Amino acid sequence: MQHFLVTSILLLVALLPVAILGYGSTVESIIDSILKDAPEYLSTNRAKFHVESVGSLVRSCSFVFYDTLLNGEVTYTLSTCINATQLILISTMPLVDKVMIGLTKLDISVQVTKAVRPEIKVELSAPVFEKAYVKKWFFTLPADPLVSLIISQAKKMLEIELRAFVYAIG
Repeated sequence: MQHFLVTSILLLVALLPVAILGYGSTVESIIDSILKDAPEYLSTNRAKFHVESVGSLVRSCSFVFYDTLLNGEVTYTLSTCINATQLILISTMPLVDKVMIGLTKLDISVQVTKAVRPEIKVELSAPVFEKAYVKKWFFTLPADPLVSLIISQAKKMLEIELRAFVYAIG
């Protein structure tokens, strides 16, 4: 009986990727679907995510996922690029109230090392950061001098959220 059960489970695991592809769903199509719905979700839950509004979010490069084994530790690496337009963020920095970004391309890489307390490392860069402004009270100024600060704050927030998510499921 156990042999039959193990064989059945192995067969299901082997056929699962084929079944997913049969329905036209891939990891990239799932991510694209999430990104399509994200602007409305982020606007609805603006206080939690510090997002006032988003024009659009689109994946702009392929999704990469791989794992490595080094000294007995497994590290999973995920990376992708996302283009965002008309992004208005509610700032967590005391210097400004809002950050408005016309167009940005975010390169995101996340490494999760599997352990009792998983280690999470996020790399975030914005090779494209155009029409960006910061607002404090009624003053609106170009955000060019603050780009690195904005990216580092976004990276910190992303790490905190991912860490909470990984600990919750782990």
